[in-house]
Amino acid sequence: MRLFIFICLVLLFSCSEDKKEVKTIFAIDEVKDSPDQISYDFSVYFMDSSIVKAYLKADRARIYEKQKETKLDSHVVVDFYSKENGKKVSNLRSDSVTIDDATKNMIAMGNVVVVSDSNKTTVRTSILEWHNDTRKLTSNQYVKIISPDQEIEGIGFESDETLKNYTIYKVKGVKYK
Repeated sequence: MRLFIFICLVLLFSCSEDKKEVKTIFAIDEVKDSPDQISYDFSVYFMDSSIVKAYLKADRARIYEKQKETKLDSHVVVDFYSKENGKKVSNLRSDSVTIDDATKNMIAMGNVVVVSDSNKTTVRTSILEWHNDTRKLTSNQYVKIISPDQEIEGIGFESDETLKNYTIYKVKGVKYK
């Protein structure tokens, strides 16, 4: 009986009326910058009137609905298709891609390489934009274009998806093979 009274007294005195502020587990700012969705083995088609413009795939996609953008990373690959016959015309690989979900424009970043299927021309740069409405590839960064007969280096670039009709704005060097 004494043991029971002792335990009751210990429990009674161990309880406290002190109100302590409960700390939040994580900051609201951290949640605000978090993606709304994360998808793995992500792929998406860009289409216009049932014609495929591009097919994009990546190991991971982070979708931000308020910012209306999707960020892709890890093995990003984009295949571009001809608007005339629907055949694949070029392939883009990069470290990451950001898609503007409103316009469907893409910005590829980090070790960007585009290879044309038809003329075996390769473009290397650090940042490359694809404009959905015009289907043009552009960059304002250093660009190296390697074709079967020459190599051209410069700053700034614009091309169609096939890499047949391209312009380099500030040519730094040309090497013929």
